[in-house]
Amino acid sequence: MSKNTVRLRIFKNKTAAIIFDNEHKKVNTLGTQTLHELETILDDVHKNKNIKLLTIQSAKDGIFIAGADIKEIQNLSDASEALEKVQKGQAVLNKIAKLPFPTVAVINGMCLGGGAELALSCTYRIATDHPKTKIGFPEVQLGIFPGFGGTQRLPKLVGLVSALPMILTGKPIDGKKAFKKGLVHAYVAHSFLSDSLKKFTDQVLSKKVKKKRLPLRHRILQSMGFRWFVFYQAKKTVLQRTKGQYPAPLKALEVVRKTFKVKTFKKGLAVEAQEFSKLAVSKISKNMIHVFYANELLKNQAREKARFADVSVTSAAVIGAGVMGGDIAWLFSKAGISVRLKDLKWGPVVTAVNHAKDIYQKLKKKRKVTASEMDRKMNLISGTIENQPLKQVDFILEAVVEDMQVKQKVFKDLEKKTTNQTVLATNTSALSVTSITSGMKNISRTIGFHFFNPATKMPLVEIIPTPKTSKATIGTAFSLALKMGKTPLQTKDNPGFLVNRLLMPYMNEAAHMFDEGVDIEIIDKLMEKFGMPMGPFKLADAVGIDVGYKVAKELYQAFGDRMKPASILSKMVDQGLLGSKTGKGFYDYTKGGRSVSSAVDRLRPKHKIIIDKDIINRCLLIMVNDAARCLEENVVDSPAHLDMGMILGAGFPPFRGGLLKYADDKGLQDIMQNLLFLTKQYDKRFDPVPMICELARKNKTFYGGV
Repeated sequence: MSKNTVRLRIFKNKTAAIIFDNEHKKVNTLGTQTLHELETILDDVHKNKNIKLLTIQSAKDGIFIAGADIKEIQNLSDASEALEKVQKGQAVLNKIAKLPFPTVAVINGMCLGGGAELALSCTYRIATDHPKTKIGFPEVQLGIFPGFGGTQRLPKLVGLVSALPMILTGKPIDGKKAFKKGLVHAYVAHSFLSDSLKKFTDQVLSKKVKKKRLPLRHRILQSMGFRWFVFYQAKKTVLQRTKGQYPAPLKALEVVRKTFKVKTFKKGLAVEAQEFSKLAVSKISKNMIHVFYANELLKNQAREKARFADVSVTSAAVIGAGVMGGDIAWLFSKAGISVRLKDLKWGPVVTAVNHAKDIYQKLKKKRKVTASEMDRKMNLISGTIENQPLKQVDFILEAVVEDMQVKQKVFKDLEKKTTNQTVLATNTSALSVTSITSGMKNISRTIGFHFFNPATKMPLVEIIPTPKTSKATIGTAFSLALKMGKTPLQTKDNPGFLVNRLLMPYMNEAAHMFDEGVDIEIIDKLMEKFGMPMGPFKLADAVGIDVGYKVAKELYQAFGDRMKPASILSKMVDQGLLGSKTGKGFYDYTKGGRSVSSAVDRLRPKHKIIIDKDIINRCLLIMVNDAARCLEENVVDSPAHLDMGMILGAGFPPFRGGLLKYADDKGLQDIMQNLLFLTKQYDKRFDPVPMICELARKNKTFYGGV
């Protein structure tokens, strides 16, 4: 392979620059080839007696170094090989740290993972206000942790209190915050970087750059007497966030605890490398890297579809207010889009506007928006109960009650008030978009645009075109979702689309077990232990029993007996036990906590015990079976799209790799045999679909194809 990722320039003023510019990739990464080239250059400059200062820069706009080569990490299967590679990375970065002259990392864009560790190995760092400048250590999101010296250099530089959150959460910070923390020595405007860098290097050479001193509180907390408390709190926070399902942040914390001011730097690196190499070959790391690539694929395809947009949405309307309307209005305003909330009465409109304001208030309290930003964004939100013309609005989202006739009436009315340039979208969670728009003259500008509750937090938006929706309308929907910071996924227009079609059988199967006499807390705890963010009964309460029952009936009508709703659901709706919104559902929320609802428990038949394996298999394999049907019916384009839909829309645990990846890892022969057992033991709704049987027979996987 030719040298094409790193180059050296030596200037007349006795300074030099190492410039990263991978010709074959959009970003710079620290793969084996790049590290080899960098090491060769470092050996050369170390011998050069004329160099007084070295800068390390990137030729790519908005990119410093995006991290290590993830593909190489994914391909690691042997811990000794992983150890060798990570030690090599440590050794190369150590050569930067040991150069006989000062070094300056010039961060004008994304600086993540191994790139951030390279920057730490430099004597000084300068960061810009470029909107893409982000410095962070996202390795825990790939099931590993910083392995090129990050666990050793970062705590020493910025202190434990600032370093641990960066290492344990993987969340990056911008240049301004990095300067405040002392992670970088200068924060400058990227438009004047050349002049600012010249001034900064002059200060370095004249030894006028001072290191930022840690705040007194931080120094006290990391002293010998209080350090244990910092580690205790950090572990408690990690366990609350991950429920102990993700080993990487816990292992990273252990490495820092064992090495911070206890071992020499060399011994600390050895501990870091040993523990990193074990995680790098683990199943969880492989699954999380799989999810990373699946997510990148989904986003890249979304950006490609967004290219066909023929409208840049600057104005919008939401028909149907309330809390969900407030969430959606907030998303529009956050994206800089003026939005009008429309409802029949002022009550829901006021609720929606106040809800959006509350979201901004919380962000202001956390210093994520300023008061002026909040005022400017809130001024983009307005409300009305009047039937005003909507001809100047680019995008209208219907979010009224989940009733076909009501939605059809709304769409026919909207068509009269808008032009053919306006996109008309529905936020329906399960109803056919084609049926909703069937009475319209121009269906090409209609589309499903389904948010998940709460819309402010859930990252997925399902995009559901009708057979007659235009390519430009689909493009506009994708462009808008991306502008809102969401990940859009196109699905076929079928009952429940993707996520609800798979999630409802999960909740319904749990309800069937309740009807058989199984304890709801046992089921919830088992599924949460598996990694689901909520057990099926807690989830049903959060969604609303009436809402879930309505969707369940839609799926039953569409798919027949295999989707028949459990009898407990109709009983709860009849008795007004609708979940957390009414204070009582499967659980009782009236006393401020959450306990099993006595009203519901009285509806349970005689107690029955089912073994844990059957409970887990019944909840999961009912989803796997219908996921295979979704692939057979082309509901989504690929297994990766389905898995990302379930991760982003339903919270399926990323460390499992996704629903279909989980099934692949278990083995489809095993999945088929378990489904056959459940069919014989319980009901024919578990009959394995033809795709699973065919793949099992050929010893193939969902991702391998038939």
